Formats: sequence, C-alpha cells, structure tokens
Amino acid sequence: MPDETRDDSVELEPPVFLQPWPGYWRTHGFIKRAKRLQDLIRHRERWATEIELAQPLEDLFPGMDRVEASQHIEEEIGKLQQVVYWDLNRFAMVNTGVLYKDRYAVEGEPDRKYDLILDYFRLPRRNGEAHQPFEAVMRILNNGIGVFEARKKWAFWEMFNPIHWLAFIIRLPITVMKRAGFGPHNKRSQEMMVGGYAKFVRILMIAILVLVALKYGITVPWKDLWEWLLRLI
Repeated sequence: MPDETRDDSVELEPPVFLQPWPGYWRTHGFIKRAKRLQDLIRHRERWATEIELAQPLEDLFPGMDRVEASQHIEEEIGKLQQVVYWDLNRFAMVNTGVLYKDRYAVEGEPDRKYDLILDYFRLPRRNGEAHQPFEAVMRILNNGIGVFEARKKWAFWEMFNPIHWLAFIIRLPITVMKRAGFGPHNKRSQEMMVGGYAKFVRILMIAILVLVALKYGITVPWKDLWEWLLRLI
C-alpha cells in the first residue's frame, strides 16, 4: 500500500481489572486462526512465491475437493476477520489500523483509514501496486503470530508454576462475576465487582489463617469468626 502508516489514533478502552495473559491452549488457538487466515488469503491472491507456503486447500477444508474448497475461500476469510482482528488488537497488542495516503490524490485530501484485517476486501489495489496490500496484511499477521508463539512458550512453563495457579484462584471471583453478567458496564457494576472481590480476599485470608491455626493447635474463636462473616456478607 502506498505511504502506509500505522494508525494509533484509536485505542481500546482498558478494562477495570488487568486481563491475565491467555494460557497455553488459548494462545494455541490464536496462532491457529491467524495462520489459517494467512493461508486462505494466500490461496485467494495466489502470488507465485506465497502460494507455496500455504496449506493445501484439501487440508484447510477437510472433506472437500480442491474445486469445491476454492468456492468457500472468501466466505471463510469473512468468518475469521472479526475474530482475528480481536485476537491481534486485544491479546497481541498489535494495532491493525493504517493510514493510507494516495499519491495521486488531490492536494489537501485527508488520509484514509483502513484496518488491514477488517478492511481486507476493500484495501486499495492500484495497477502495479496490487502486491503491496497483500504484503501489509501478511506482515501484520506475522507480527501477531510472533507475539503469540513467544507467549505460548512462556505459558507452557507457567502450567508448572504454583504461583500461576495461586493467581488463578485469587482471580476466580472476578471470572465468576463476569460470567454472571456483572461486567464493568458502568460505575455501579464496577463498584459491585471491586466490593465483591474485596470480600472474597478477606474471606480467603481468614480461611488461610484458620487452617494455619488448626495445624499448629491454636484455638480458633469460632463464635467471633461467624459473627464477623455474617456482618461481612
């Protein structure tokens, strides 16, 4: 794409709680989707040096022959665009937006904004420059795949780290509240999430102290403990 510039003007709103890095299997899914999108685009555009890098259509579309599979390439790209866009921008922190300046545009005409993933089908393709949008899309996908592959290696070793599992337990109430629909939609729901999480941490710390006390034979004031729990709830 002529005069391609990364567009950093739009940022996704940060969450109330920092999101943990995706785990091993989730990251594996990110890589698989991004590579599948790459291969589908390679088959659609069929550039001589790139088509050899793609998986055969029979592998991308199991149960279909080559002719039948070729009829579903654009449909499958459309299914992956939004998902891969979200994967790259949210989890790989790769900004897929670009500013396009047409060298033949009238003086003073503003740059046009495109997203290399979401706008793949409508990226400018001038005669003699048709390969440039393809290279830009491949480059941004490779950026994301590189991030995910590095994360996948780290996530593998995290599975054997007890601190990782402790963090998972501590974060569990946030995950449950989000699943129940108590996401950070507004100020009140944010306050509910923070308040609920604070209560959980207090109860967890008391439970740990009680277990330690029982282990070492220390008397636990059960009556006072139950009264405190009732007031907390």
